[in-house]
Amino acid sequence: KSSDWIWVIDRGKVIEYDDKGNPSRAIGTHINITHQKQIEERLRELNNTKDKLFSIIAHDLRSPIGTMMNIAELTSMKKLDENALSRFFESQKDLTKNTFFLLENLLYWARHNSNKEDIKPNIIDFSIKEIIDETLLQLNHEAKNKNLSVLKDDSDDFKVTGDIDMIRLVFRNLLTNAIKYTKKDGTIHIGLEKINGRLAISIKDTGIGIKKKHIEKILLNTEFHTTQGTNNEKGTGLGLKLVQTFINKHGGELKISSKPGKGSTFRFTLPLAR
Repeated sequence: KSSDWIWVIDRGKVIEYDDKGNPSRAIGTHINITHQKQIEERLRELNNTKDKLFSIIAHDLRSPIGTMMNIAELTSMKKLDENALSRFFESQKDLTKNTFFLLENLLYWARHNSNKEDIKPNIIDFSIKEIIDETLLQLNHEAKNKNLSVLKDDSDDFKVTGDIDMIRLVFRNLLTNAIKYTKKDGTIHIGLEKINGRLAISIKDTGIGIKKKHIEKILLNTEFHTTQGTNNEKGTGLGLKLVQTFINKHGGELKISSKPGKGSTFRFTLPLAR
């Protein structure tokens, strides 16, 4: 009656035949097993998530931590000149920062997928300009390495309502991806537009773009899709999953438009503060 699709187990058997041996009467049952199927699907998703998290811990975290150990060991020998030490410390700084960002994503995703605790937004009013400036400062070195121009709309200092830590993570992941997939001397533009009491935010790059089938995978809850960046930077697909989750918690939706070789635009909205 609700017009919903449901799963059923259909069991039946013939109980009567006519004089010629043809079936004339059957009896059977339909048992609604939709709830069981929903539990199966949820368990399948959790199992995929568990495998993904273990994979990240085994490869994407283990490798940089091992590198940091090697750098620390080399610098402790005190046999390096000042130029070599400077290069080591610079690489250590970037490696440590990227590992910290990955670990933070990992912990947020683990919390979100835990049956014991769902992440609830801590709602306050804050300046979106401050979040953008803070994120760009954190990622300034990566952008400079590729000589990228980062443009932003600064006409208004919009105040929005939401969880400031979640939105920090959203911006950091989206801008990290824009830098990662944009070639040297490219451009990234951060757009802000007021629409129907919400702030529409877009992050547009002149990068390598995304195929339509890959966009569909990114937006699926069960998929962790990633590709290497233009400088062979590694990704996990975890960041965009968190971006989707946190934008949804603010009543918005992540939208992606892209053409291979022409760049990508990631767009979402946040509620404006009164």
